[in-house]
Amino acid sequence: MSPHALRASATLIRRTLSVAVMAAFVFLPARASATDRKRSCDNCQTMLPAIEALGQQIDQLYKQRIGPYGKPGEPLKPPKPDPDIDARIKALEAQRDVLTKRHDVCEKASNDPPSLAMKPVTLSDSVAPADAQIAVGRKFVAVLNTSNVIFLDKKTLKPASVSFVPTGSDGSFGVTDLFHSVFKALDQSMHLPANVCDPNDPNFDSKFDPKHPDKVIPGCISEAYDTRVIYDESRHRFWIESAVRHRLFFCPPEGPPFTGLSIGCSTVDPSSGCLIADPGGDSKGQRCHHDWDTKWLHRFVAVAVTRVDKDGNEDLSKPPFVYGLWEDNADWPLMSLHNSYLILSHLDRKAPGPPPVAVFDADRLANPHLGDDGSALKIKPLAEFQGNDFTVQQAGNTFPPDTVLYPVNMHGSMGRVHLLVGFSGDSLLFLGITSPEDNPSGVPKILKGSTVPLGPLHVTPTDNPEYRDGMVYLAFNGCKEADNEHPCALARVLRVPVTLQDDRVLASTDPTLGFLDCDFEGDDASLGKPMMIANKNGDMVVAFERFSMSRRISTGLRFAVWYHDHGRISDGAWVKEGDALNASVTTAPGTDGLDLGSLVLDPEDAQTVWISNAFSDSSGSFHHVIATVKP
Repeated sequence: MSPHALRASATLIRRTLSVAVMAAFVFLPARASATDRKRSCDNCQTMLPAIEALGQQIDQLYKQRIGPYGKPGEPLKPPKPDPDIDARIKALEAQRDVLTKRHDVCEKASNDPPSLAMKPVTLSDSVAPADAQIAVGRKFVAVLNTSNVIFLDKKTLKPASVSFVPTGSDGSFGVTDLFHSVFKALDQSMHLPANVCDPNDPNFDSKFDPKHPDKVIPGCISEAYDTRVIYDESRHRFWIESAVRHRLFFCPPEGPPFTGLSIGCSTVDPSSGCLIADPGGDSKGQRCHHDWDTKWLHRFVAVAVTRVDKDGNEDLSKPPFVYGLWEDNADWPLMSLHNSYLILSHLDRKAPGPPPVAVFDADRLANPHLGDDGSALKIKPLAEFQGNDFTVQQAGNTFPPDTVLYPVNMHGSMGRVHLLVGFSGDSLLFLGITSPEDNPSGVPKILKGSTVPLGPLHVTPTDNPEYRDGMVYLAFNGCKEADNEHPCALARVLRVPVTLQDDRVLASTDPTLGFLDCDFEGDDASLGKPMMIANKNGDMVVAFERFSMSRRISTGLRFAVWYHDHGRISDGAWVKEGDALNASVTTAPGTDGLDLGSLVLDPEDAQTVWISNAFSDSSGSFHHVIATVKP
């Protein structure tokens, strides 16, 4: 069973929606060109109220000036100047002039889609989706899926030499091989019974016999999966994160007894009906064991940090530092890095409530103490926050997080603050932690948060939001209506102004400050896994998968650009168009595990955006494609 097939509720939601989309389509023989309709994405009109409001403020200030004045019987003199009021009027008039010019440019701006800076490159099948991700450094590019990684030379996009782990002919290596050095230490940390794991026996799991399942129960750590990667711009290193597990899974409280999926369990409490599956043989040979202890089940997060050379540049000639870092019974790990903090969380957890957030000392991980490298659970979190620690009090109301807390990828002007985003009902939560003023690696404290009402959400994001220079950018699927007739096939993008005021993370919905809530709707198509990022100029790039069974078109990858000085986003364009479906393909491609793509900025110019995601061919097989656009 593939690793991505074991993801829980978030993946189920997506699959269910994909089936609903498919069921709603009527098959037509002709192939049509793609059109992306942009609802509420015209910012030209939103500028007009702001221009009018500035005019009203200017009129009010003119009325405050003293005058006309003069002695009785003499002609009245013009209003008496007031330097303070005159300065304010001048400043407001300058703002109005700038906004008026932007509006004029906006109305004249072309909606033609931009060209790709680097044409699409299809990668080796060893990193085929699920989870087509990318991280871009100054010398190397890391591309990966849930289980394998390839480092590419940035200039040539040829495989880079990696000697610290066995590689395939294409230069790829498995993350299980990368993190294997910490498996024994993790086995020791679990303190399992002798018949469940012997840390000193590397072949222990292979002795499992389904006919005698209690004699040797395969509980030793055996696999790294659900891999993520980010590039550390300040330290010139790649950080690779994987979830790590053994072959024991919770059985669902309902359903076939042979399944080993962790879907359906809401708690690790045995009274919930969650039992551990027999992991031996094929799916028909698996069964639940009522007498196995649920406390035997463990999930960890492992992190690898690449090294630098003597000049501080990226170096793949030495093995990375590897750590078994954190235990949380969850899947779908999340990671972000800012200043001295590494932030870890999960999208899906097998326990009630939102997953916790762990904060680690990134400086120590990049420059470990003696004995740190290769350790398991030795380096403790600086802090481990529970989800309810981030409950927001606002306007007399209480907003506890009811989903994962997403660590935000930080770029720009928030100083020591690291942002997080959560959801509470129909509201979006903007949260933060900060380091002590005199100790960037000290124990963080939680800042007060704020909320933004968004209406029914239905589907939450699958990856990290982005922050750049006062704005948080995030994208996720939305719905016309929450029913089977109108599946969640919209791409919803948000740009939210965020500031720090009196130890509170304050988010705004004021469009004059830059707030944007915009939907993309496909022309007879489902738009999946939307992503959004902004470069140093404030130009936004939006990318999403596009799938249309009714037109017999398989999944392709599209993008659009919103230039910072335009009010309208460009029309969409293809990164890579999917092939026409073979007549024998009767199910929708992309319904099994295509969870993540990536949009990342090139650190050399902070302007070029690298796009990484998937497209499918006529057989329904998916391939990993990368490209760049430079707004």
